[in-house]
Amino acid sequence: MVGSLRPDKDPKRRCLRVEEWPAADQRAWRAAIEPGDVLDPGGAGAKWAAATRRGVRASYGRWLTWLMAAGNLDQELGPEVRVTPEAVAAYVEELQRLNAPSTVLTRVRFLACALNAMVPRHDWDWLWTVGTRLKRKARPGRNRGERLVPQAQLLALGRTLMAEAESRHVGSASRRAARYRDGLMIAVLAARPLRLRNFTAIAIGRHLVRVGAGYVLLFEAQETKTRVPLEFPFPMNLIPELERYLAQYRPVLVAQATIGHGPRGRAAAGDALWVSTEGSAMSQRGIFGRIVEFTAARLGKRMNPHLFRTSAATSVALNDPDHLHINKSILGHTTIATSERYYNHAQAVGASGCYQDQILAMRRELTSPERRPHRDRRAGQE
Repeated sequence: MVGSLRPDKDPKRRCLRVEEWPAADQRAWRAAIEPGDVLDPGGAGAKWAAATRRGVRASYGRWLTWLMAAGNLDQELGPEVRVTPEAVAAYVEELQRLNAPSTVLTRVRFLACALNAMVPRHDWDWLWTVGTRLKRKARPGRNRGERLVPQAQLLALGRTLMAEAESRHVGSASRRAARYRDGLMIAVLAARPLRLRNFTAIAIGRHLVRVGAGYVLLFEAQETKTRVPLEFPFPMNLIPELERYLAQYRPVLVAQATIGHGPRGRAAAGDALWVSTEGSAMSQRGIFGRIVEFTAARLGKRMNPHLFRTSAATSVALNDPDHLHINKSILGHTTIATSERYYNHAQAVGASGCYQDQILAMRRELTSPERRPHRDRRAGQE
């Protein structure tokens, strides 16, 4: 992959904003995402998830950037006139020079999505075929297997960080609270590898709900990537740590906003489960950074939140191949009809219990006297 500038700084890789598009393209985009009603189904992109809409919009803007740089962005032509097999072939060649194969594939697929919605009466089968061919040729830019850390080690790292916070050797109260929070995040993500967007958005009382002696994690269909509701129990073996965080450490972090440590203009934490050292709700970028930093420093591998999901699927496949269905319930890959919600909720709870058994078994093996790892006491940064 070639390119000396960061993608967000390279003008060749910039994605034109909608207001910078030609007038005809803007009109087609607005029609594509126009909501429907009982008499009108609306645009083909009206029901896209927010993340999908952003991706499609950005990829179409990237296409327009390429046309403009090549001197081929005729403001008078409609979108369907510009998108020819020859132009797309040249565009793909440019993308391949600058981007990883997975990025090239995403750009082309989202371009096809945009055109399907913006010019629905046109035949775009040939463009989808381009995406199919790219998928066959695509190879991961990195060997993901070499970057994975077993679930049991991730869970152990989380517990180590929480133990360090309790030892009072970390520093100030806010630093100890942040260390405990980071450990709990890693442990929970190891046991319940949610997508980062959902993990970041967990709100107390809305997504994290007390049920009897435990807690349940709930996400409505419109909040998930697959548009399927998710419901499963919070890991039982982490409930004491969760309640300690809620009672002792989270309030310390929330208080940072009231004593002048929070940045001006940023909203208070509210009911967000994960709170920053500035007293605000943590962002996806913030959580991503904390997890990558600690896994790299303590385990020698930069495990981002998505790799936690890969690790979970791999661990179950390796340790209990007869229960591969567990992955569907835990990772949210299944499709559940609304009428089957309660039946499938019971299945998800059962799958979560089986999944938890796997975590506990691996944890017992990891912490046995013969395999107890050396504890790294190096302090991290908030």
